[in-house]
Amino acid sequence: MPKTIGNPLSWAFGTARSAAGYASSAVDAVAGQHVAAPQTRALTTDDLRDALQKGWDDVQAFRSDVIFVCLLYPIIGGLLAALAVSGAYLQLLFPI
Repeated sequence: MPKTIGNPLSWAFGTARSAAGYASSAVDAVAGQHVAAPQTRALTTDDLRDALQKGWDDVQAFRSDVIFVCLLYPIIGGLLAALAVSGAYLQLLFPI
């Protein structure tokens, strides 16, 4: 099945269907078997440093999209909200 971007409704049904399939297969696999508890390990500052470094590498690789979405959208939204509040357009604040 090709990976495409669908509408939210098809995405929700697909996610629910895969979750239901996973849950039923997990119940079938566990029935009559002893399952060991998952192993956990303590997180260290090296783990955090590694995760932050990988995240920064991602930001560097796709910097233009991140800057546009994370900086310009809130700034433009704030400016539009300020204009709506200061003028006689308070009723337009919700659609903004």
